Amino acid sequence: DMVYMFFGCNELTSLDLSKFNTAKVTKMDAMFSNCVTLRELHIENFDTSHVESSDSMFYNCNQLTNIYGIDSEYELLANVCKVP
Repeated sequence: DMVYMFFGCNELTSLDLSKFNTAKVTKMDAMFSNCVTLRELHIENFDTSHVESSDSMFYNCNQLTNIYGIDSEYELLANVCKVP
């Protein structure tokens, strides 16, 4: 699981996770919460087919303006996340 993986990483401005293997991940809760300086995120190859929970995944990521890899496959995941 990837719960709280990058929680509170205040120095991150850009993050490339396009090579992460997420095929067996079921939980992504608060994965990027409180990454207050994160502006750009690459998740082009994320497999979210087994994700059951993603509560507050992007909570307090007010600077996050570019998420590469979000398309119709991720639409449900994006809708579940709390983006202030």
